[in-house]
Amino acid sequence: MNDSMNRQNEAIQRVCRSLQAEPGVQAIFLKGSLARGEGDTYSDVDLYCMVADEEINAFLPERIRIMEAYRPLIYWSEASFVGPQIVGVYDDGLHLDLYTVTYGSLPRTDALQVLYDPQDKLKDYVECRYPLEPAVLIRTIHEFMFTLLEFETAYSRGDSIWASQLGHYMAGDLASLIRYLDNPAAAHLGLKRLSQNTGASIASRMEQAMEGMAPSRQPEGVQILVQLAGELIVRLPEAICEQINMTFFDFMAGRIYELGVKNSLIEASSAAEKHAAEVELRFCRDEDEAVLAAFRLAEGQERFTAMPASLLDLGREDSRRYPVVITADDQVVGFMVLHTWPGPASYSPNRQAILLRGLSITKEMQGQGFGRRALQILPGFVQNHFADADEIVLGVNEENMVAKNLYAKTGFTDTGRRVKGLQGDIQCVWSQSFELNL
Repeated sequence: MNDSMNRQNEAIQRVCRSLQAEPGVQAIFLKGSLARGEGDTYSDVDLYCMVADEEINAFLPERIRIMEAYRPLIYWSEASFVGPQIVGVYDDGLHLDLYTVTYGSLPRTDALQVLYDPQDKLKDYVECRYPLEPAVLIRTIHEFMFTLLEFETAYSRGDSIWASQLGHYMAGDLASLIRYLDNPAAAHLGLKRLSQNTGASIASRMEQAMEGMAPSRQPEGVQILVQLAGELIVRLPEAICEQINMTFFDFMAGRIYELGVKNSLIEASSAAEKHAAEVELRFCRDEDEAVLAAFRLAEGQERFTAMPASLLDLGREDSRRYPVVITADDQVVGFMVLHTWPGPASYSPNRQAILLRGLSITKEMQGQGFGRRALQILPGFVQNHFADADEIVLGVNEENMVAKNLYAKTGFTDTGRRVKGLQGDIQCVWSQSFELNL
């Protein structure tokens, strides 16, 4: 254990000394993250003591006194997870669990770190890890699908708090699938430390999903989970895939995606009323560049859009790229580029089309409806400044469910066309047409 875990080290030493003085204590050891070498300053302590069978009844009443050899406990409760257990919290906030086992009841799961074993009771201990059974994984995936149905009902009723809770349940189910693909023996850990134990791309998308679970962001988070689940299920062994009800999954995935479109007119009207006097679009000015240079995106968004500063540099080389800022009460909160022909050529054969590039809202201003409102007023802005334009087109990464949901709510439709992005990703082409100003 490292120096950053001084509390844990001191507590372990003091409680161990107290335990060694007790008759019948045969061995003391750690399990959990500290035993695996994964602990940090925030880790709790899973401390085990092995007691002779004939001494158990005399030992158990002494546990609180033994634990307080470190500091006073301000909370404790009894449990029986793998044997008699005291869940304790000290007055410095440290959480220590004291488990009592016998030689015969010791669970041989997970790694352990021996602290005291004068009789070599643990010399033959062999760690046994049990991977998640395929049948349990299949049941978990089907529970994820059924919870989609419950989420749809809650969301449609406007029961946003319950819908948010259901979304978190599904995140836990999906974490088991992610863990199974990475390491079946760790599947039981679910969401715990998932971001440190899976690929950066999946971790980023799970974080986006969790952010999208907030009542004001629904159904974005669940849509991301559905997209990710569909990609991961097909990576399972064929023998498992054959037992998964993909008909039900595809059915629910379609319904969840459609939730982003339902009531969009009502939502758009509400957003317009809230922000109509605040949000405006205007062409970028020289004085805006310092603000845009300090622009920040939420973690993971860089894979879907370029930073304003780099787009401004491209605009200096191409006079057909028009940088536009989104303002709220005259404060710059967002950015986009409008690219005239031949910029849209890969997206549309229409020479009167305008290509929307690089739409983003700075991290501090996200979640307030500014992006949605900007898209609602964009057609009018385009018509006012580009007299020949009759269509706005854009490309959105096929994995970016949040953006797809936003575009669907603001009058854009998926054309079904697909193009390859600059980084080799697949871009879905969305479009919104309007009549020419004559």
